[in-house]
Formats: sequence, structure tokens, C-alpha cells
Amino acid sequence: MIPALFYGAGCFAVAAILTIIVAMFKPIQSRDDWKSWRTFVFMYLIALAAPYIWSEGLTLRYGSTMAKSIEGVLYDASIDGKLEYYKVIWFRDGKARVMAVATEQASWGGTDRPLVGMTLIKNGDKWALDSYRVIRSDERNEDGFSFPPFF
Repeated sequence: MIPALFYGAGCFAVAAILTIIVAMFKPIQSRDDWKSWRTFVFMYLIALAAPYIWSEGLTLRYGSTMAKSIEGVLYDASIDGKLEYYKVIWFRDGKARVMAVATEQASWGGTDRPLVGMTLIKNGDKWALDSYRVIRSDERNEDGFSFPPFF
């Protein structure tokens, strides 16, 4: 929850800066008709959505062949649950950064949704693990955050 608040505050700051930049380059004659709050809301929504849109595009383009490798990483991380979804955060030169969210049964009877960040390397048609880290998990006492936040 706290990472989402920081993400929202960061997007608020980015939207404020972009609105100021737009205002600086707006001709003085047209400033009477301009509503700065509309520009701010538009920039805020763009700042909130842009990283998610970017990761969706990368996942659609490169992520279709990664599911088996990601499930293997979850097994190596001792996550006894099913893979809910994964998103490719960046891709460059046959190397991809992936965030995976799984669902597993917690020891107290509820559900845990661990978030695992991993770096995969493409070997031919398959993906091999380079490194991984459990970012957030109640069962493993991990409380990190990712950019953008995934739950």
C-alpha cells in the first residue's frame, strides 16, 4: 500500500512539472482560455498509466514464450502456488526484466501474493534465469516495492 502512495505522489510531482512546462511554452494570447487544472489532470493520468502501458506492450511483444521459465523461477524460490500474471518491465539485447505475481496459501490460512522480480536471458528460443529476488511476500518477510507497483 505504501509503495502505491509513493507512486501516486511521484506521479503528482511529474504532472506538476509537466503542467508548468506546458504553461511556460503556452502563448500569452491563449492563456485566457486555458484551464491549468485540466492539463494537470491529463498529465497526472498519463504519468500514472504510462509505465503500465509500457509494460503491457513489452509483455505482449516478448512475454509469450516466458511462462515456463517464470514458473521454474517460482519453483526455485519455493513458492508453492500458481502464477497469476507476469509483466515484462524492460527488454534489451536478449535480456528481460520480469515481475511475476503468484498466489499461494499462507501458513496462517489466508493467501499470500508474492512478487518476484527476475532477469531472464534469451538462449535461442528459450529463456534462462540470470537472477531473481522475492520483492514482496508476507510468508518470507519481504517488504520491497517495484516500479510500477504490482499487487
